Amino acid sequence: MTTVASKLWGTLQSHPVYLYTLTNNHGNFVQITNYGAAITSAIIHTPQGPVDVILGLKTPEEYQLSDAHFGACIGRVGNRIGRAVFTLNGQTFHLAANDGPNHLHGGVKGFDRHFFHIEEIPGGIRASRRSPDGEENYPGNLDVSVDYTFDDQNRLSLTYRGISDKDTIVNLTNHTYFNLSGEGSGDICSHLLTIDGDYITENDANCLPTGRLLPVEHTAFDFRRSKAMGQDIGQQQEQLVFCRGYDHNFCLGGQGMRKVSRVLSPKTGISMDVYTDMPGMQFYTGNFLTGQIGKSGTAYGPRSGFCLETQYYPNAMACPDFPSIVLKAGIPYFSQTIYAFDVSQESGQ
Repeated sequence: MTTVASKLWGTLQSHPVYLYTLTNNHGNFVQITNYGAAITSAIIHTPQGPVDVILGLKTPEEYQLSDAHFGACIGRVGNRIGRAVFTLNGQTFHLAANDGPNHLHGGVKGFDRHFFHIEEIPGGIRASRRSPDGEENYPGNLDVSVDYTFDDQNRLSLTYRGISDKDTIVNLTNHTYFNLSGEGSGDICSHLLTIDGDYITENDANCLPTGRLLPVEHTAFDFRRSKAMGQDIGQQQEQLVFCRGYDHNFCLGGQGMRKVSRVLSPKTGISMDVYTDMPGMQFYTGNFLTGQIGKSGTAYGPRSGFCLETQYYPNAMACPDFPSIVLKAGIPYFSQTIYAFDVSQESGQ
C-alpha cells in the first residue's frame, strides 16, 4: 500500500512550499509539490540502483524563476492558442501573447505559478484550486483538481476534474520532463519510443497547429514501430526545422482509456507505458531548454528530457475540425493519464 509523507521544502511569497512523497511497497516513490502541483521526482529501483527519471530543480525559488514548466500542472489551457485570442458564444477574449504572437500554457501566470491546496486520498494526494473568473482573461470560476496516485504496479496516475460556472475553455495537462536513463545523465536520443498515432497536427513556424493533419508514414514522425528518439530528429524536414526537433501533437488512435505510447531506456532497462483517454499527445524533446542547472548539478540543455503531454489538440478554437475544448457551465470536466513504469533487461527488440 502506498504511503504519503510531507515535509516543508521552503517558502515563496510568504506561502509554505511542501514536498509530498508517495512511496509504494517496492520502495519506489514519486514527489509532488503544492507549488504548481509539480511532479519533482520519481525514483525507480533497478538492479544497478535507484534512478530518478524526472528532471527537476533544487529549490522552490528555482521553480518560480524557471520558464520551463518542470513537472507542472498546466492550465487553464495547455499548449498554444493562435494569436492569443479566441471567440466563445460570440464574445472575443484576448489573452497574453507569451510565446511570440501566441498564448502558451495558460499565460503569464498559468497554473504552474499558483499554489494548490493538497489533501491526502487513498494511494496519493489531491491538488485543487479555484481559477477565478477573469484569471488570465479566461471566463468563469473554474474549480479544478488533480489526483496523483502511485501504486505497487509503479503506475503514476493523474486524474483531472473541473467544473465552471460559465462556459469556458479547458485543456489540462502535465509538463513533466522524463529521462529514463536518469535525470542529468545526458540526452534522450537513444530512448526507444512507440506512439500509436497515424497523424500529427501540422505546425507553422511558431509551432502552432494550422488545422491540417499530416500522415506520419514515410516521415521522421512515424513512431508506430519502436525507434530511437534521435534516429530522425536531425532531418531537415520542415516540421522538425520549425520546432528544432519534436514539439508536435500526435493524433492518437482509439478512444477511451487505452495504451498510446511506450518508452524504453536501453541503458537502465526502465520502460514507461502511457495510457490516456485524451485524443492527442504532445511529444516534445526539450528543444528549448536553456542549460538551467538541475537538482543533481547537471545543466539541462536541449534533449535532456522528453515530455509526453496528453491533451486535446492545440489551437482547437481556431480549428473547427479539432476536438472541442469548450467546457459548458455546470458540466464536469474529466480526464485521466497513467505513466506506468517497469524495469527489464530489454535491449530494444
